Amino acid sequence: MAHFPFGRLTCVMLVATAILTSSCATVVKGGSQAITVKTDPPGAACELIRKGTTLGLVNPTPGTAQIGKGAGALDITCKKQGYLDATLSLSSSVQGWTFGNIILGGIVGIVVDAGSGAMHEYQPEVSMTLLPERFESEESRDAYFSALRAKVVTQSESAKAEIAGKCSKDQCEKLLKKAEEKTDEALTEVESNRKRAAIAPIASGQTAPLAIEAIPPVAAVTAPTVPSTGSDQFLKVGDRWKYKFSDRGRDAGSVTVEITESSGRRVHERFTREGYKGFVAERDIEVVFNPSRFQAPIAFPGGYVLTEIGPYLLPGTELKARQIWDSVPGIFFVAPVGKRTLVSQVKVVKQETVRVPAGAFPSWRIETDSGAEIFSSVDFRVKCTFWYSPEMKRTIKMTIESIVSVQTNSGTESYELVSFDPGK
Repeated sequence: MAHFPFGRLTCVMLVATAILTSSCATVVKGGSQAITVKTDPPGAACELIRKGTTLGLVNPTPGTAQIGKGAGALDITCKKQGYLDATLSLSSSVQGWTFGNIILGGIVGIVVDAGSGAMHEYQPEVSMTLLPERFESEESRDAYFSALRAKVVTQSESAKAEIAGKCSKDQCEKLLKKAEEKTDEALTEVESNRKRAAIAPIASGQTAPLAIEAIPPVAAVTAPTVPSTGSDQFLKVGDRWKYKFSDRGRDAGSVTVEITESSGRRVHERFTREGYKGFVAERDIEVVFNPSRFQAPIAFPGGYVLTEIGPYLLPGTELKARQIWDSVPGIFFVAPVGKRTLVSQVKVVKQETVRVPAGAFPSWRIETDSGAEIFSSVDFRVKCTFWYSPEMKRTIKMTIESIVSVQTNSGTESYELVSFDPGK
């Protein structure tokens, strides 16, 4: 079986079916327990191992194995032809599935330790995503991981809603924070795996991997047509954009973005902020405009987080007014909620001329809206607007509006282009 260069993968995001009940539950304290293993795709062979000893097999998935209880991590390794082996490690807890009158399942790694001193138990149901060994093209790879990101975020939000509805007051904040941390870790791992995924022609007689079903399905629109022009002809090392940055209408200095590397359709960006001499942030980014996901956010001093879809628009990219993309995940910072992974709808609004300090430019206007969210009794949503000017290559204006039920925490951050200096 072929593998990615980095060998065996730890399973990406593991969101099991949440098990919740509000009645006074009695957990059976026998010497064994059942663990149900599901995989996407199904039909995998899984081995359950503790301290080097095989305790049970599930072949094929989905299926259930009866194992003896005990201390120590339980490793579940699943294999399926055409996919990378995946390993998940489950921790046992001291009757960790009980707390007061509820049972909390959900995201793997989130357990509530009742401290009862009873027999160790593992999460009773887990789900694992197996990654394809290879993809036939960059497009098929990106489509697969975009769907996987959407699935991770949707399942995570569902699990957090379940937790918020059942946890006790003194445990909610801790559990929801842990859920958010696990979500961020999973999304980071998804992107890392996407970057390292193998691209190779599918051999004769084999079939290409099916894309993971998005939850919910993406709206029935086509992605923008991507021109054949490479970024070496579009962006150059030394290209530099300076933006005026404001918070709630107050001047907050400037932010500068510079291209330090350009290869194929990827570039390396360097961010600096006026007044913070020691601050530098960097990231690799695809030049191709892809509205199925937000890019990795850039955190600036002062608690600001810039989250963009795709800041560049290659010449010849075709957009249409009223195009919509649903279930687009992104990371935002919302006071007093903090950093949150939200799912937004992205919409192409129209073409219009926009005036910024650098001048007036014909631009495409694209808006995003996360919809209403609730965290610890705080209602909030995030709406962003991006204006793209082909002449300036990059976005010429960005606004990030946080709408919070605690009005003092609502506000808008904006970035307006002051100057563009082309590289040589």
